[in-house]
Amino acid sequence: IKSKILSLERKQGCENKKTIVFDLDETLIHCNENVQQEHDLKITIKFPTGELAEAGINIRPGRWSY
Repeated sequence: IKSKILSLERKQGCENKKTIVFDLDETLIHCNENVQQEHDLKITIKFPTGELAEAGINIRPGRWSY
């Protein structure tokens, strides 16, 4: 677990405030490589090899409630 620890810099004046981190994978957003399926928006992903892929992104209802 120690290898998964993330150290975040705190802005001045926010040293005593809490930070919440969301794991967005399959929780608040969902990526589908089949762009023919219904989606909220479409993005192009460029891989380190230079290969491009299109993906449909679905954003879960209520995601702005946090």
